[in-house]
Amino acid sequence: FDYFYKQFSLQATTAYYESQSATYSSDGLTDSTLAAYYLVPVDDSLSIRVGAGLILPTFDSTLSNNNTDYLAAISASYSIKKLNLFAGYNFTLINDDDVPGVVTYQNTHAYSAGVGYYVTPKWYASASYYQSDGMYEGMQDLKNVSVYNFYSIDKHWFTSFNYAHGLSDTTSDDYHSLSLGYSC
Repeated sequence: FDYFYKQFSLQATTAYYESQSATYSSDGLTDSTLAAYYLVPVDDSLSIRVGAGLILPTFDSTLSNNNTDYLAAISASYSIKKLNLFAGYNFTLINDDDVPGVVTYQNTHAYSAGVGYYVTPKWYASASYYQSDGMYEGMQDLKNVSVYNFYSIDKHWFTSFNYAHGLSDTTSDDYHSLSLGYSC
């Protein structure tokens, strides 16, 4: 869920996952995120977005050590006519409890960059690359490429669709999201 008001936005997200391998299968909710963002328009073509949020422990951890994590984010967007270049950085303070001899957590740094295009005044499409540290010490970085589509239904309502494909063994093979938003 996204809520926009002038330069502010609020976001609430959760997801359902299915994971299968030759020896293991699981499914359920991921952790859920509540975040707030502020858009700083620098000039007509450049804007900076800053935000902070909570990652709530809605994932059913078999270790019973899942706690609220904290995130901070900054991103920049630069537009040249219908073309849009963007990049971002996220920091997540992992607050989950280590389990000695089983798992040790670490804070994560994530980076993204991409290019977008305004196909029509109502339709925006983009492609991007994302990379993040793993939340477990010694874990391979998570990497994916994604495509994103945003469509303005009317003056207030909009929808978006995102598809990401994992490029590393630690990243989900495929990720899909569909959202519906309301703008005041």
